Amino acid sequence: MKKAMKIVLAMAMVLLMSGGAMAEEAFNAQGSAIVPHVKSYRSSKGGLYTSFYISNITNQNVRCKVDVYDQSGNNVSSYGDVWTIVSGQYQLAAGGDDVFDIPAYSTRYFNFTKSGILMRTMGYAVIKWNSNDPQMTKALVSTAQYTGGTYNDYLYGGVAYINNGQPF
Repeated sequence: MKKAMKIVLAMAMVLLMSGGAMAEEAFNAQGSAIVPHVKSYRSSKGGLYTSFYISNITNQNVRCKVDVYDQSGNNVSSYGDVWTIVSGQYQLAAGGDDVFDIPAYSTRYFNFTKSGILMRTMGYAVIKWNSNDPQMTKALVSTAQYTGGTYNDYLYGGVAYINNGQPF
């Protein structure tokens, strides 16, 4: 009886541990780049934020994930959104913590700010991608745009090349 109880307990522990591992998101990246400076500051009078333009330079669809980490190392990707343009209008493509597709030769816009949420955070981001082609080694190019000003008059602060403008 003791032996059976130990086996049941051991199996329960294995199931609990594997359930926790399955709860973590598995994204097997084929390529990635680090964005060393990400900031979002929203107040009632204005703010500044970081956004990324991410372009797929291949003839194949790629899946992408952007992980943004704050000053304490917490994943705060959910404060962002992924956008595309359809018929000349911006359209929400995915939430900031979602995996999203970038079709061949297409661009997506990751905006690290949430309208109506007052926040202050700084940190870094990791842009990751994968595809169905295991031989593909580089698929994306990206820039970071820093925007700041008041709610009525935004001024663009500048653009920085991710990975020195080289594909990753």
